[in-house]
Amino acid sequence: ISPTSSKERTKPVLHQCRFSPLLSRCLARVLNSSPRSRIFYRRFALLETPACWELAGAPIRYRGISQRQPLRENMVNKIVFVLGVAAMIATAPDAFAQDRKAQRFLSEAIQDNYAEAQMGHLAQQKSQNNDVKSFGEMLVTDHNAANQKALEAAKSMNMTAPNGPNRKQRAEYNRMSRLPGSQFDQTFARKMMTEHSQDIKEYQRAARMNDAAGDYAKEALPTLRKHLQAAQSLGR
Repeated sequence: ISPTSSKERTKPVLHQCRFSPLLSRCLARVLNSSPRSRIFYRRFALLETPACWELAGAPIRYRGISQRQPLRENMVNKIVFVLGVAAMIATAPDAFAQDRKAQRFLSEAIQDNYAEAQMGHLAQQKSQNNDVKSFGEMLVTDHNAANQKALEAAKSMNMTAPNGPNRKQRAEYNRMSRLPGSQFDQTFARKMMTEHSQDIKEYQRAARMNDAAGDYAKEALPTLRKHLQAAQSLGR
């Protein structure tokens, strides 16, 4: 039997990298972060494997790997693990900031819903205008329904939700409750136009978030636009 040639001994060994789904997502983010990352990985032969090239979204290329592959693969796996952990740590601040932003939006939305529902009750009690009374009834119905969905979103994000309006909103309610009927109607109409215009802008920004807060904002926007149109008709 003739001895094995050196060419046969170094025949390329093609294999697939086996990573956990979480580590794979982190690795993909690091690989796509900058050209330097790819150069660094290539020096350790990490990108010589088909699965890693696919993970990075790059063309698949097979390169020769010697028979010392097991030792080399162990080293690569350790490097991948360390860099995967580093990627998770690096992206943690962004995720935390996004979570805080979503919670702040939901907290303010819940307080606004409580305040709008109370203002709707007040409009039904004080106004002598049937259109204002109908608008107040719509506020109570719609904002109570919206608040249930906002509270469910807050619960899914493990946050403590407010149980009523904030201090400024309570003070505004007290101020409105002291106005005479005719003055109340005019002030109420202007207030509803201003508040719903601001709410729509805030909800549009929140709707871009990919979480429970964003889903709530997307669903609530049509109702807010309906309220704005109705408030504008009151002010004419």
